[in-house]
Amino acid sequence: MTVKWQDYIEERRDVMLGKPVFKGTRLTVEQVLRDLGTGISHEELLRNYPRLKAEHFQAAIQYAAATTATGYLPGRPQNRPATDSSKTFCPRLLIRPIPE
Repeated sequence: MTVKWQDYIEERRDVMLGKPVFKGTRLTVEQVLRDLGTGISHEELLRNYPRLKAEHFQAAIQYAAATTATGYLPGRPQNRPATDSSKTFCPRLLIRPIPE
């Protein structure tokens, strides 16, 4: 079964200050990723968070990959590209191309 993180994760301003959470919960994706980062097993996570399924953990990893690969944070306004055509848009900073 293919898991789409959008089916499991949402951002709502009225829940956890808009942080990404698992739908229908107040559990943040960040917390689960931190737990996974400590080496905790999926079985232990399932015991700690009985409302979640293995698909939730897969969705969290997909979400992290999507946001780090692109610099895109779903549901958040993005930086605008520079209007100066001599600059190249980068999510974190604007850089000038290397002169030829």
